[in-house]
Amino acid sequence: MDDCVCEICIDDVTTESVQYYTVKSKFTVSTLTCLDHLAVREDCECDVKQCVIKPRHLVFLLDSSDSFNKAEDAENISWFNRAKTFVTDFLTEANFDKITAPTVVSVYHFSGIKQKVSDYKPGSNGEIGGGLFHYKCEIDAKIWNGTSMKQKTDMIKAIENSKSLDGNGNVYLALQDLSMKSFLDKSDAAMGTAPPGTKPEDWSTERILVVVSDTDWDLNGLKDPNGKETDENSVVQSTRAAYNKIYTAMGSEASDARLSLPSFGLNRLSKPSAKSTLFDSENMAKSLDGMKKKIFGDLNLN
Repeated sequence: MDDCVCEICIDDVTTESVQYYTVKSKFTVSTLTCLDHLAVREDCECDVKQCVIKPRHLVFLLDSSDSFNKAEDAENISWFNRAKTFVTDFLTEANFDKITAPTVVSVYHFSGIKQKVSDYKPGSNGEIGGGLFHYKCEIDAKIWNGTSMKQKTDMIKAIENSKSLDGNGNVYLALQDLSMKSFLDKSDAAMGTAPPGTKPEDWSTERILVVVSDTDWDLNGLKDPNGKETDENSVVQSTRAAYNKIYTAMGSEASDARLSLPSFGLNRLSKPSAKSTLFDSENMAKSLDGMKKKIFGDLNLN
């Protein structure tokens, strides 16, 4: 189930012996002994494992700024609502139960109040005061696999009912917060302790970030946790360091050669791929579906 590969090697001289091997996984037995009396049973633990199934944290970050929410796809659905549908389809279609380790989900959407960026204290969960937010959290590190249908339904409804923030595109502010130690510590805490037989150092969280946005971003006034002005390079580096895999989708109506440059926009974040999934109003649904299938394949969620 967990796709672990277990290997047992026996260097045995020609002799008459009884040997029992049990591996809780699909496996192949290679032996030089006579096969007439070889029996394979499935009742015991494998002593040597070549992999450890790690817990995962899937973090979705969606653009809900003015420019993103006002654009509509071919079915007259706003880009923001289409991005929400991408996330709900992802969660309901992915086979998270293929692994026994926890899969934790977080869903955020960002915008930003331009006049308040310079006053914002990093790590403040997007809150500005007066009912205003630079970004909002709709699902805060909740375990998805192994939970009740009601809990899953409640999470889906929280995504579906989320309202756009309709401000500036301060994606870098949100990325900075989602890469800070305080966020990563909370991520680790959500996974719980390592199960019996797993070393604590092997129970390290695999973090996957999925970003859906356009190309209309604002960085002016953003400060780092030390109160100094920060730049795009710094935020990109800290984000890439915090996440094992980053998938991005970048929407634009303009035909711009920069969209394919590794140095442009969300292309800089993407890994292991060096480029974003690109979309416009005509192909947004199809492009996001293609990215979903790509992630399913990479993470063995089919």
